[in-house]
Amino acid sequence: MNNRLFLMVWVLLSGLGCGCSSWEGDRLYDTGDSGCWALENPVVVSSEIDASSIRPQVYINFGQDYPYMNLQMSLRWTGPSGQEDRYDFQSTVVDPAGDWLIDAEGASYPLILTLKDSIVIPEPGRWTFTLSHNMREEQICQIRQVGIRLEME
Repeated sequence: MNNRLFLMVWVLLSGLGCGCSSWEGDRLYDTGDSGCWALENPVVVSSEIDASSIRPQVYINFGQDYPYMNLQMSLRWTGPSGQEDRYDFQSTVVDPAGDWLIDAEGASYPLILTLKDSIVIPEPGRWTFTLSHNMREEQICQIRQVGIRLEME
């Protein structure tokens, strides 16, 4: 799978809320009181998939004092026969002047990233998807929640 995947950013509009309730049953990692996402705490979703393709979505809920302009992440997946692939991507969330590029929901900034291109699933079975950050620090703070959802196509 050497397909080049591109991201389309979906910004949650006010009135839709943070989208948290629609993530029930999917893997949603809550950073708790620390508000930090550590490398040793990736979000992992393992599911039986019989569809020929899927479209993953990534959910991030930033705190208002997030100290960076972007967030670099890696999505890795492993199939039932052990085949692996990986997609590294980033999202710019704050401009150079320090202004948020996504709308606030109270004191947080929810963002959903959807892969523009589907991931081809060459065989049915148990597939595992792992989302981690690729930032220089071991843990990044002002991340309240991180989630992943798999949409079957």
